[in-house]
Amino acid sequence: MHQLALGIEQAASLIKNPRIGGATIASTYESFKEHKRKLPPRATGQSSDIIQSLDSLWNMTFTNLTRNSRDLLGVLSLLSPGEF
Repeated sequence: MHQLALGIEQAASLIKNPRIGGATIASTYESFKEHKRKLPPRATGQSSDIIQSLDSLWNMTFTNLTRNSRDLLGVLSLLSPGEF
């Protein structure tokens, strides 16, 4: 459930950022629905509506990063590969 709390925090930051979500909560929600509709399915198969919604929030965020920000995240992701 900790992903849901992080998703709520992320949604709030998108609402506060007019460059990403728009000038109003309604325009942010419309942008979210459009991202969710266009998001390709996960390679692992079906996912729940909550997972799809979280994927859409992250997609909205990452598609609005600058090239340098995406490059930096790519480098940083190599420093902590996670558990296997």
